[in-house]
Amino acid sequence: MGHENRIMIIIKLGAKLFFIFCGVVAVLFSFAYIFNSTGSGLSNMIFWVRELLLQPAIMIRRWLFEITGAKLDYHYYSVIGTFDYAGLAIFYFLVCLVLAWCWTLIRSRKPYA
Repeated sequence: MGHENRIMIIIKLGAKLFFIFCGVVAVLFSFAYIFNSTGSGLSNMIFWVRELLLQPAIMIRRWLFEITGAKLDYHYYSVIGTFDYAGLAIFYFLVCLVLAWCWTLIRSRKPYA
């Protein structure tokens, strides 16, 4: 019973972390849109962060479909679609589950007495 309870705690904490992450990304995209429309200098930094968040999908697409040695970075940003976004959501949810597992592992350790 304790093992099943621990798994549920990890899943709940991972889901909370994922929802927080999704909220941060939504706020980031909304700020990017606002700063881009006003011409502020912060829009470049926010778009750079957005590109970093998209890198796992681009790396997987390159690994599956790229011609060796081709330099087509601009191509990958224009072809990211629904399948890639779904894959990114699954990837980041798994990252949140791993972080939740590490957090529960750290909290369950007893300090040396």
